[in-house]
Amino acid sequence: MSTTVKDLPKDLIIVDGLKGELLKEHKLKPTESSEKNLLPTADDVQQVKTQLNTLTGIAGFKSVSLKPTETLEKVVIHGEDDIKTEKTIQGVLQVTNTQNYNHRSDSYIAGTCKMNHI
Repeated sequence: MSTTVKDLPKDLIIVDGLKGELLKEHKLKPTESSEKNLLPTADDVQQVKTQLNTLTGIAGFKSVSLKPTETLEKVVIHGEDDIKTEKTIQGVLQVTNTQNYNHRSDSYIAGTCKMNHI
């Protein structure tokens, strides 16, 4: 059983109430409106022009005008002091890694022994 719009009471129909509200005369206070159109400053215009000129300069750049160059790679030979320092650092790292490994192995073995006792 469906209800049509005609069968609904007038209070429930929003359309009539809304239409009446829109069409009735309203008493509003008079106000003055002013348009504010802020123009950019001379600095803003100059900044935009500079950006546009830079972008058009980049877009219009011709790589043909570049001169070919050759790069020289220099090989640096380390001195005795550099080699000693590097070996010392590697030795310290190696000892640290070995100690960490041994510590992990000991705790693993100790953990398995405890497991076997239970």
